[in-house]
Amino acid sequence: MKKGYWKRKLKEFFLPPGNLYWMWVLEMGFSLKSFQGFFKNIVAVEPSKKLFDKINSKCSGKKFSLINKNFENFNTPKKFDFVLASYVIHYFKNPVFQLKRIKSMLKPGGKLLLISNMPDKGSYGKFYIKFKKMLFDKLDPCVYNTFPGFLRRSGFKFKKLKLKTHIRTPNKKGFLSMVELIFDIDQNKISKKIKDQMDDYLKKRFGNGPTTFDLYSVIFVCSKR
Repeated sequence: MKKGYWKRKLKEFFLPPGNLYWMWVLEMGFSLKSFQGFFKNIVAVEPSKKLFDKINSKCSGKKFSLINKNFENFNTPKKFDFVLASYVIHYFKNPVFQLKRIKSMLKPGGKLLLISNMPDKGSYGKFYIKFKKMLFDKLDPCVYNTFPGFLRRSGFKFKKLKLKTHIRTPNKKGFLSMVELIFDIDQNKISKKIKDQMDDYLKKRFGNGPTTFDLYSVIFVCSKR
């Protein structure tokens, strides 16, 4: 991804231009790198205690609120200019209901930025589908190609963008350390057999060197109808 990509895109999403810095943002799937510095007022909802503690230690003193909850259990009277849902919607048991909740949290003219991976495309997608089936014996019922229907039923209009990025780690050990986040599962709940299969998969592809996966994502820029 080219330097300054998100800065350019955010200005495009919020045309006519406003002062992004003063907007109120609700973020799920909190990213340390993508949006910090663009906005002053961020409320971040992160259900993973491990990731919550990691973010909290790195962002101590920065001007945002970090809440350790699932979005389904999160309520607030606050209204937001911008809601970012990054790689999280597929976890919702009732996506239409939760999208309606998000819509109710938006200010007039507010935007929802919904980002999802495309698991049927690219090398990351192949890895994801292969081991998602092994870990859970099923795939996500809510995936990117079902989102347009969910968004329309929730009262959103939207435009769709596609993005290709890469996931790089120094070695396969570094990539395996991300498995908890990729599959939203505790490492201790992954059997040794599956861990060994993941290790073999990466070793055949990358040896003991750096790993690089193509990650295809789709971005829905949504506003109230």
